Amino acid sequence: MIDKMGSLTDQLSLLQGVRPVAPKVGDDLAPKTGGANNKVSFGDFLQKSFDEMNTLGIETDKKIQDSIEGKVANPHETIMAIQKADVSFRLMLNVKEQLEAAYQTIMRTTIG
Repeated sequence: MIDKMGSLTDQLSLLQGVRPVAPKVGDDLAPKTGGANNKVSFGDFLQKSFDEMNTLGIETDKKIQDSIEGKVANPHETIMAIQKADVSFRLMLNVKEQLEAAYQTIMRTTIG
């Protein structure tokens, strides 16, 4: 388990060996309108990332249930699924905290 959250960059580097959490900008998130200047909104990007984290959690729950029922011969698959879901969740939690910190910084900024 990770005792300290570390920086967002450290967590992203951990995920590179496991599975990408979110697609690169321009991947299948762009609207299929056929225009050359289609861009991905930040909200869509976060929603896609959250959906992938949720999917990992659901898959992990299924693997745990299968392990309990004796359907999984290799317990390493279950452990890896748990670790992937854990890292994905921690990353999303860190992103949330970074967004909150950025919001607080913006709110404290005076315009004059």
